[in-house]
Amino acid sequence: MSTPSASTRTIDLQGTPCALHTWEASTEAPRGVCVIYHGFLAHGRYPTVRYAAELLSSHNFAVVAADLPGHGASPGMRGHLDGTENLIASGLAVAELGANLCLRHHRRRTRTGTTSSGSGGRSGSGGRSGSGGRS
Repeated sequence: MSTPSASTRTIDLQGTPCALHTWEASTEAPRGVCVIYHGFLAHGRYPTVRYAAELLSSHNFAVVAADLPGHGASPGMRGHLDGTENLIASGLAVAELGANLCLRHHRRRTRTGTTSSGSGGRSGSGGRSGSGGRS
């Protein structure tokens, strides 16, 4: 089995253009979507985050991880977090993007007539955030 690779696009988090890394599921009908949050002074392609994302992707989960402002490929003062309110708002925005990704996969399966007895459209993390803030 080949190692899944991430695609990267830019999203807006609290007025800052940030990198969002996405690892596709190994099939067209993913089991769910996982959102991984990096830790302090890390980023969405940090080795532990990347390893977890590739492992989940190879087990048929779609995965998203953002570089929060000031981390990884995102602009801003390196490692600076602009208050807990902005951190929470950014985290919720990334989780919403993950939920929308899950809905898109579900709609695609519905249009093509394929179904799965898997997650039933729920997130693959069971409502828990990825790494618990550790990297």
